[in-house]
Amino acid sequence: IDYGTDNTAPKSIWINIPTLANTLNRLKKFKYIIADCCNFQCVELAYELRHCCEYTIGSPAEMPSKGVPYAKLVPLLFDTTEQNMQSIADGIFNQTIKGKHIPVSVIKTSELPALANKTQELVNMLYEENKEPSVSKVIHYFSDGTAKGRTMYDMKDMFYTNLYTDAATAYQQWLQVYDNTVIYQKIDYDNPEWITDPRLNINFYVMNIQPEKFGGCSMFFPLKRYDSASSSYARNYNRNILKLQWPHAIGLEKYCTPQ
Repeated sequence: IDYGTDNTAPKSIWINIPTLANTLNRLKKFKYIIADCCNFQCVELAYELRHCCEYTIGSPAEMPSKGVPYAKLVPLLFDTTEQNMQSIADGIFNQTIKGKHIPVSVIKTSELPALANKTQELVNMLYEENKEPSVSKVIHYFSDGTAKGRTMYDMKDMFYTNLYTDAATAYQQWLQVYDNTVIYQKIDYDNPEWITDPRLNINFYVMNIQPEKFGGCSMFFPLKRYDSASSSYARNYNRNILKLQWPHAIGLEKYCTPQ
């Protein structure tokens, strides 16, 4: 979103991700796409862009207004090896804001179809018998400032928290595919808090961010509480997510509509 720099600019200028993907698909496939916008590293976005680029690089969390450290990143942009994708992510991570690092990851888009196939199995286990996953302590990257509006949960942590004990084999098989897809994840475990808008009320204290939990990529998980959220856009989460391809690729749509 671009809010403009003067009084004549519109309040906000958007481009929807499917529109962006359709536009970029007209061009030669990029090696990578780097973003300095907030919450870029979600699996839904990467799946939309899978035909546009080989890698996406960014943060699943908020990005400070100063963006990424371009002066340090530009020299790295001409090396298109997979190893250098990690170096670019490190360049973003190494920039500190008030002593805090930004969590980052690298997604290899060619592996996303395999991840979708494995994720469908875990999704069905997560919502079996019309139950909902436990989310109270799961790492989350966005909120409308209320508990009901908390969303963009860490994909790895959601399945780890809810399925690791009861479905360890299925989870471990999924994790192998996940690690082949989200090939690099980095956060400061000694000080895992990132800079966040205080109005979003991101509660770091309940998350207990540890290596077995942090995956560096978010995913939308439908919850009944969104339908009664205080903000109008949160009330539409369960329906608006179906405008993207990922929910349909993993069979999530049947859990997004009210029962």
